Amino acid sequence: MYGGFNIHFLISFDDGLRWLLRTRRNRGAKVPTEISSAIIESEVATTQLLKAKVSSPLLLEILPELTYHADPSKDLPFDHSYCEYLEGTPYDVFNGNLLGKIELPEDELNHFIDEYAKIQIRLSKIQLPYTKIGCIRFDKDDENNTKVGPLINRNCLMKPNSPHFMGPFSTNKERYLALIDTALHLISLNVLKGKQPVDNYLWHLEMRELVNASRVLNDKPKELFIKHDDAKGDHMLMNEDGEITGIIDWEWAYVTTKAEAFTPHWIFNFVYGGPNTLTSNEHKLMMAYNRYDRPDLAECVKNGRL
Repeated sequence: MYGGFNIHFLISFDDGLRWLLRTRRNRGAKVPTEISSAIIESEVATTQLLKAKVSSPLLLEILPELTYHADPSKDLPFDHSYCEYLEGTPYDVFNGNLLGKIELPEDELNHFIDEYAKIQIRLSKIQLPYTKIGCIRFDKDDENNTKVGPLINRNCLMKPNSPHFMGPFSTNKERYLALIDTALHLISLNVLKGKQPVDNYLWHLEMRELVNASRVLNDKPKELFIKHDDAKGDHMLMNEDGEITGIIDWEWAYVTTKAEAFTPHWIFNFVYGGPNTLTSNEHKLMMAYNRYDRPDLAECVKNGRL
């Protein structure tokens, strides 16, 4: 079974239990083990933390069980993890198109947004024992506990030399300044290439001034939440009756502020150019949150634009 980034091999046990062996697709170059192992560890730690903290049976039963070997050479000679097999089909909100806006009939669209809202509401009720922004990993000093480590996701620049990842961060100001400074350094080395490198450098300098002057970004968050970093619909498995049977792809998930955690995924506001106004799908999501008596999450949608 092929995904966008991983290959899954089905393992069937004599007692009927089924698991998936999950490994990276070969894109012509192997990611350094230090990076791939950190990504795998973070996903496993995140799902185990969720299953330990969640109080809703409806959410607990749709979260997969994951495990891995910290030293893959003791198991198989390639980076991998094991994932509990969950029944269901990924929700195809793009109607066959890999990327783009949601393409569903009106009744299916309303159903998807309603289910999406209910999952987000359940995630919002999970109390996390953390104080910093970053990705969850296992505590090396206590194997039974987790902690927040560096930020490991697709939208985060990495340093070319070890340690590659940055964080964890006490505030978003600290986080964004670290990312901007890394971008400035890489642009100056011509590593981040573009058609207008000087303009790119100056734009990042201006953005650095704005971030550095922001009081809001300098606030230490009073509570933190888990953000699913790949919530584009197909992370939700559903059965033939349209019921959600699983939430998968916790790779790159991270701990962050409430405002960021519940800002809608880009599938809700996929618009190139044009006015920076809320889309009809964002309004539908706000209505769903209000319908379930969560105006605070509706505000996260409303304020999710610049």
